[in-house]
Amino acid sequence: MSSPWIRRLPDPQFSSRCCRILDEPLLTACFPLHYRLELCGGTDVAFAPPADYARCVLLPHLNSLFGIDAQLEVRRRGFFPRGGGEIAVEVATRDKLRPFELVERGQVVRICGVAVAQGGGGGARGGAGRGRGGRRAGGRRGGVKGATGGRGGRVTSAAEEAGGASAAEEAGGASGADAASMAAGAREALRAAAQLAGVPTAIEVEEPPGGGCGEGGVLVLWAETSGGCRLGASALLGRGDSPGEVGRRAAADLAALLASGACVDEHMQDQLVLFMALADGAAPSRLRAGPLTLHTRTAIVRPRPERAQRPRRPREGARGAAAARHARLPDCGFPPPGCAQHFAEAMIGAKFTVTEEDGGGALIECEGAGYPGKTQ
Repeated sequence: MSSPWIRRLPDPQFSSRCCRILDEPLLTACFPLHYRLELCGGTDVAFAPPADYARCVLLPHLNSLFGIDAQLEVRRRGFFPRGGGEIAVEVATRDKLRPFELVERGQVVRICGVAVAQGGGGGARGGAGRGRGGRRAGGRRGGVKGATGGRGGRVTSAAEEAGGASAAEEAGGASGADAASMAAGAREALRAAAQLAGVPTAIEVEEPPGGGCGEGGVLVLWAETSGGCRLGASALLGRGDSPGEVGRRAAADLAALLASGACVDEHMQDQLVLFMALADGAAPSRLRAGPLTLHTRTAIVRPRPERAQRPRRPREGARGAAAARHARLPDCGFPPPGCAQHFAEAMIGAKFTVTEEDGGGALIECEGAGYPGKTQ
């Protein structure tokens, strides 16, 4: 079966968030399609999942839960503010998404990670703050092989773990030293976490492909559990940051996430909610999550009829007509009526039930719309 290229190319001179653009075409998974994408821009920038989170956390979840076969290759890294990175994604989808149940996390069986840095040395100079934590993941057209020493990068040795940056300088120069320091800092923090004692850890130090743009670094960690869950956390190496501190920060975020008992990380919540809404409604999908994020609440849109409407001054012309259409929508209370993301209930017809649990978590249940069959 041929796989045509669908090219979505933001201006490569800017750090457009590649993985945010990827969200939209992945929602075509309810149609039987086979396609490829080339996306240019920022692969590892703030306020978006890093490329390795998409490759190693999101895409494996979509494959195991819905049977979506997707592979992602990072061809060129792009950091803030220059962007200029490039990823290639190949997706083979199904004609209908099956419902799923992810409510028992099980025990943590291993922790994996990927550390990458380019340019800089003694702290890269092109990053900007922290990234989002973080998707069969394709490590350079393969599966998730970083944790087992396969293609896609070099797994750090015991000597590098003990020696930190100095042992990595021979292999990767200053960039390799920054990446190795992030990995060493993460291992140190993970060993100090009592709940992770004895859990195998494999963090890959990967050399970036040639031709990358900008200076920066990124560390993505994820935990795999006996219940089939993957929970991710990440941090960006920014201007003046200590690589070791960046690694410890990502590890602390992952440890706190695992202590919450959730089956998915906070950024996976809103990703899976959209697929739950599109899935077959023959049986409800069920997901145990941590505290609901703003993005998740926006996607679900639970009605709040008790909220009072604020009076609005009548408007004329096109703006007045748009305001009138928004006024006819049910008041969801949160987010404002007319928000583009509230199709899950208001537009697709999926039915959500959210049960708040002790500790701040929530059980999300959804009777999917069975798109496209039910809505056509």
